[in-house]
Amino acid sequence: MKILSRLLLVMMVVASSTILGNDDIEQSVATNTMLMFLDDTEQGFDFISGDLFIALHQKAAPILATGHLLHLLATIPTLDELIQDKKTSEEKRAEYLIIKEYYGALDQEIKAFEAKDLEHSLSQQKELIDELNYDRTALVISLAGGRGPEVFEKYQAGQEKHSKFMQAIEKNPGILPSYTKMLSSFNPQEWLIKKVNSDLLLLIPLDYIEAMKKKHTPSFKPTSMTETEYVVGLPIDHMETVSLIDYVKGYKPSAMADFGLMKSLATIFIPRTMYAKEKKLLKIVPTDFFIPTWALYVSGHGSIKKFVAGLSINGFKAILEFLETQITTKLLFYSSCYAAGVNASLIYTDVKSPIFKSYPFAIVAAGLNDFPVTTYREFASFRGDLGPGNINFKQREIKLKTHLDFVEFVRNVTTPGMLYTAVVAPIIWSDRHIPELAEFKVKRELLLANIQTTPQIKLPGIPWFNVIDFDKKFVSLGKNLAIARTEDLDIVKFFRIQPWGILLYTNSIPFKLIIRMRFLPFFISMAPGNMFKMAGIKVDVSLEEFLQSFDVIKKAPAMLFWIDSLVVNAHDDNKKSYSNVCVFMNSGKMSLYTFNNVEGAVSGESVENFTGKVAWEPMPPAAAQHRYDTFHKKLKEGVYLNLVREQRESNLALEQALEKRVPKKAAASGECKRQREAKA
Repeated sequence: MKILSRLLLVMMVVASSTILGNDDIEQSVATNTMLMFLDDTEQGFDFISGDLFIALHQKAAPILATGHLLHLLATIPTLDELIQDKKTSEEKRAEYLIIKEYYGALDQEIKAFEAKDLEHSLSQQKELIDELNYDRTALVISLAGGRGPEVFEKYQAGQEKHSKFMQAIEKNPGILPSYTKMLSSFNPQEWLIKKVNSDLLLLIPLDYIEAMKKKHTPSFKPTSMTETEYVVGLPIDHMETVSLIDYVKGYKPSAMADFGLMKSLATIFIPRTMYAKEKKLLKIVPTDFFIPTWALYVSGHGSIKKFVAGLSINGFKAILEFLETQITTKLLFYSSCYAAGVNASLIYTDVKSPIFKSYPFAIVAAGLNDFPVTTYREFASFRGDLGPGNINFKQREIKLKTHLDFVEFVRNVTTPGMLYTAVVAPIIWSDRHIPELAEFKVKRELLLANIQTTPQIKLPGIPWFNVIDFDKKFVSLGKNLAIARTEDLDIVKFFRIQPWGILLYTNSIPFKLIIRMRFLPFFISMAPGNMFKMAGIKVDVSLEEFLQSFDVIKKAPAMLFWIDSLVVNAHDDNKKSYSNVCVFMNSGKMSLYTFNNVEGAVSGESVENFTGKVAWEPMPPAAAQHRYDTFHKKLKEGVYLNLVREQRESNLALEQALEKRVPKKAAASGECKRQREAKA
């Protein structure tokens, strides 16, 4: 038994430090997809409502959404309503008018552009884009005497309009969805809308149904379901059809736990047993007999030990059981704050085994650990020139542009031979969406958001999660390396890359780290517990810049790093060395301590609540001794008493919200919303 336990432990250690790159495993292809948006907390246009807005716009697959979100989107005011609202200040009204004029002018130019085949002609599309951008090359041509001053004047006028628009849009980042109210642009003739319960609606694009029929229409007549239900995998011909407008107008939130989803799953999906029954009735089973295999995308808020993806921990576990036992699932992807870490342990820990429970399908969680997920919603790329992605050439109108591409996700997940990295790439915000010309501060904020949403995958039949590293931007330090190595480790030389992040899969690193990079990678905790001991770190940046490496961890529940030896500005005249350094983070705040222990007499300095500038304050000898002894005692024990608070204020707000069933209002939505500083 001891040998088996040790073998399992070794398997966990080896696997836990695995990073999947672009050479990962080929996916098990799905045939059917569904997008779920679960929330009853948001009070304005926010993360989950934003995701739903995009999904409704793209019409890629069936959508399961809460009535709360649909009601919220339906009541977003148009620009005209905002302008006419008496509560709108004159300053805001002026900004709204600038935005309306700019959008309106672009729409008019697109519609008036003389081109017969704008949808298919790349040359005509380029000509239109150049015209809309006021021909950025015009200035050079004009100065060279090629076209005359009128071109320069047009260019200058366009730049001035663009500048004013940019100032207005940056102050009102959610204004594009307000440009046209969701329901006024929503065409019910393009959707089949079914009521699941008082809190949930199922919306199926008619184009999706037709595409599925072309692929999988049976050569026989099913007996227990209609042909449409057979190919879509949903009992839509046996569900109540509703008008979205009428539903939204009469919507009233209920007190059902988890939106009543657990009880409704059996009425949303056709179970595989029903397909097995159909197959059994056939004397000769045709070669094209079809049993749906599912890929699901779920988006919702989360909080530590409370809920994930909009569902309670138990509710989420119930969904996993349904996906495992009632339908044939190939992929579950969920986007939520605190998707990994503590919540993952609560969801996947198997009481019968020392390792996580495995499932016969892949599970992808967007997040590395106990982090709030900060996403970057770019609804229109007006930071610079307009591009092809900003224009719907078929409809001749401004196009919703976002990094979330549900159309490509559905295409990839239903295409044989695709890798998992390719499948999830369209629904993950990565470095490809960071503006190349952004200043470093903006880039670092966006990079931080990127790291926090880095997904992890649990492959079919495998208990552990692996990090999906799209662009080879992470390196990992695991227990095997910590056991085997004694000499200093130069991160760049050893791994041969300049990483964004260093994933720590071990709580103790007995060798010194040398990081010769102008912009340091982030330290990211991947190991259990909240105490880390490091022999030493040597960097070429200032102490203030070094502390920025903990920005990812700083947003997580409390954590302590003990560094025996720290050298900053290692290769210039400002070189400084510190001994016995403690970096302590709790509820988003960071404190710094350094100690000297001379023949048992301890002295020390501290920086309480570091905000960007290190200003050392000497500690009284008794306080220094007490801190030093406490830190060392807790390092040996592997715990720290104050760490059990785990964002006590946030959890208290959540408990109060849940008790009142205001459901999770100020808690979850606000918790994620406070992280929106990274949104450009």
